[in-house]
Amino acid sequence: MKFFVGLSSVAAIQGNPGQTNYAAANRMMSALLRYLRRRNGAIRFKALMLPPVEGAGMAEYPEVRDMLRRRGVAYVHVQELAGLFCRELFVAPAEDDWVMFIRPCPP
Repeated sequence: MKFFVGLSSVAAIQGNPGQTNYAAANRMMSALLRYLRRRNGAIRFKALMLPPVEGAGMAEYPEVRDMLRRRGVAYVHVQELAGLFCRELFVAPAEDDWVMFIRPCPP
C-alpha cells in the first residue's frame, strides 16, 4: 500500500452547530491517520478535511447554504476537488497529514 486517504470535514477544526458528534468523529479520524503515519513511514497518510462540495450532500439544503454563507464559507466544485486531491497525493509533502481545503467567500 502506498497511500491511505481519509475524507474528513472542515467541521473537525471549525466545528459545526448542532453536529458535535460529526465534528468529533472527523477529528478522531484525522488524529488516527496522523498516528498511523508516525508508525508507518513508508505509507503516505492524508486526512483531507473537505469544505462543502457544490452539488453534493447536506450542504445543498438552502438553510445550510445560507448559514455557511453567513459564516464566510465558500463551496468547492468536484472538479477542483479532484485536482486538490491529486496534488496532495503526488506533490505535497508527506508530513502534511492533515490538509484542509477551504476558502472564504469573497467580501
